[in-house]
Amino acid sequence: MPQSINILPPELIFLVGNYSNYSDRVNLSTTNSLFRDLLTPTIFRNIRLTNDVDDIEMISNVVLKFGKYVRKISFSGLFDLPEDPISSDSEDGEDGDKEAHQKQVPDAILKMLAGSDPLLPSIDDISIQFVPGPDEDMENAFWQLTYEPDANNIDYDPLRNLLEETFQAVSSNQQLKSLTLLELIPYRAPIWREKDFHKFLGNIDSFTLSLWGAGNGAGWEANTSEYYRNFCQELSEFFFKHLNSVTFIHLESSESGPLGDGEMHDIRLPLKPHHAPMCQTLELVRCFVAEEVRDFVTSHAKSLQNIRLKDCFAEYEYGWQETTHEPRGWQKFFNEVVKSGPILSTLEIENDLIPLAKGEQFGRGVESAGTQRIRAILTDPSSNRRLFSYVSLDDKYGMTFQSEEMNKERFDDGEDQRTYDELMRIVEANAARR
Repeated sequence: MPQSINILPPELIFLVGNYSNYSDRVNLSTTNSLFRDLLTPTIFRNIRLTNDVDDIEMISNVVLKFGKYVRKISFSGLFDLPEDPISSDSEDGEDGDKEAHQKQVPDAILKMLAGSDPLLPSIDDISIQFVPGPDEDMENAFWQLTYEPDANNIDYDPLRNLLEETFQAVSSNQQLKSLTLLELIPYRAPIWREKDFHKFLGNIDSFTLSLWGAGNGAGWEANTSEYYRNFCQELSEFFFKHLNSVTFIHLESSESGPLGDGEMHDIRLPLKPHHAPMCQTLELVRCFVAEEVRDFVTSHAKSLQNIRLKDCFAEYEYGWQETTHEPRGWQKFFNEVVKSGPILSTLEIENDLIPLAKGEQFGRGVESAGTQRIRAILTDPSSNRRLFSYVSLDDKYGMTFQSEEMNKERFDDGEDQRTYDELMRIVEANAARR
């Protein structure tokens, strides 16, 4: 006898919805009224806002009907690049001056970001991204933003005003526990230096930051820009220094400006040993595993429980194996973490590609016997061996290049693997005790 899908327990339907992607949830909700009622809270858990005035009516209607279900706001702030200031004696006269001071975010959106809209009573998570308008070229936009605007023109700068309005609203939101800044543009906002904003940061539990960066189209990467390097340094004062209650940190470098290298094209990690004293989970993406990562991890040995390193690498400097016998690179990282007596219960190190031969990302050609031998070990089900990524940094253009030979040398040397295994034994023992 055919069975109705309605016999499924409501909690099971809700669980299926939670594990489904957004489009699948929407499709499931059209099955019948039962599914619609059960899945509506998951469909409208996250609402997307913009500062485009043309979107206000649609957003307001959604909030009016489904605002009670919303837990997260994803805000996209659209902007045009700063132009020359409009002088008060221009042909436009008063109209020109009014345009220069035009509000960048509608009041209704600011109210939602500030947590003062009664139709959105349960917001505790906000994600923010600033996006150049459709007429702007992304790479040109980045390189124009690497030059700090004239402070005298601040009132005429729509981007600066957009940042100020957005973060003033967000910093007044007392409900927020999680803040995500996606592809943050290298542009200093005065509000990031204000005490009220720092106080707000001191009360959140989760902080995610990814950085926007791009090349100039002629081979020069973001880390060759002095302004960009200085901006990355200031992230410490703007944000990380004030994360007193945070338990989760995710920091993601741009591909053209990896963080954590204190040498060439100096972009230091903005995380310092005294920052985020309660941090339990650390996720780093495209960062150098060097001194500053080691210092932060070891100084938080008694709080960090989870570490995830995605597409991270150690720097290979030509000849360093011949000049010193001290541990360096991944070996030194694992050694120092072991010595710190960590309470870590998970450690994930993941790289999309660690090449053993040049041009491997474009396909494998004829490989040397040594490379074939290593691949055989890596694919052996009984082997626990793995690769650890090493890169070199171009001293002129700032590009990172995989060091295939060093990847192989360190594999054959075995010290990275030995110290990794030693650390993982501690991690697994900690996990077993939980």
